[in-house]
Amino acid sequence: MNADQWFQKGLHHLEMSGNADYASEYRSDLEEAAAAFAECLALNTEHLDALRLRGFTLAKLEQPHEALDCLVAAAALAPNDADVLRTAGECTLALQQFDRAVPLFEQALKVAPNEEEALVGLATARMKLGDDERTAVALDAAIANIQPQSMRALSLPWLHMARAACLARLKRPDTYDVFLASFELLSDRLHGPSAPQEFWRSLADFEVARDAYRAWVARHQADEWVLFRAASAWSAAARVHDSEELHRVALASWELVVAKQPTNATAWREKGDVHAALGEFDAAITHFAEALRLEPDSIAASRRLNETKQRRTAR
Repeated sequence: MNADQWFQKGLHHLEMSGNADYASEYRSDLEEAAAAFAECLALNTEHLDALRLRGFTLAKLEQPHEALDCLVAAAALAPNDADVLRTAGECTLALQQFDRAVPLFEQALKVAPNEEEALVGLATARMKLGDDERTAVALDAAIANIQPQSMRALSLPWLHMARAACLARLKRPDTYDVFLASFELLSDRLHGPSAPQEFWRSLADFEVARDAYRAWVARHQADEWVLFRAASAWSAAARVHDSEELHRVALASWELVVAKQPTNATAWREKGDVHAALGEFDAAITHFAEALRLEPDSIAASRRLNETKQRRTAR
């Protein structure tokens, strides 16, 4: 086959990957596409579309080093291709080449100033380099340009918390207000298993974040589920930064929850977890037992109860 025929074969497999029913089929189609594009490039090293698509395909296959070779070659032929530049930047992030990622994302944004992935990529690279001043600027731009209906909107809680953390490290006077506004804006997306780790880390690392969060909880304390979410957040922060102060804050929060929700087995179990973390095994055992009484089939409560009894005996 000639170069164009190999290219068409790669394009066919790439299109098939979009209709794959299983992950194995998806990956197989991508691998076939990448191989066909490679055959095309063996016959025509400057086939721009083959360079671009092989680079994009290898990036999807999580082969950033190989993808970058194609994307750099494509960028030399098409220096104003924002998709090529952005994907090259993402590959350098994956390779932890943060200094190299910054100019690639900046070049992409010169071509497409509001491109969401490039904005987030630049902010991420700046953050990895520890440049809080420039990271805050990059995060401002990303937050301002991400559309609510886009997939990137899922990143907004992380972006807001990362920005507030930057301001805290910079000791900016508006940090408290930024944290409080972020908690208010993102309250439904800062709690639970999908909450950004930056939220818990901020509570663990910055007194200003803790003060703002207490104020947010006080505003909404009439809602008993706010108290539950807040107690969960304090427990998560305590696990990030294992300090007695944070464990005591979490404990007080769970006490408020069980006072309002005495039949909430999860709250009793979480309260037991905090006591166990503090080495207060008798109290922990009491609370785990109550959780098990309320929810006899709870494997988590049963396991914690047995483990804590063993820890108390070992001590």
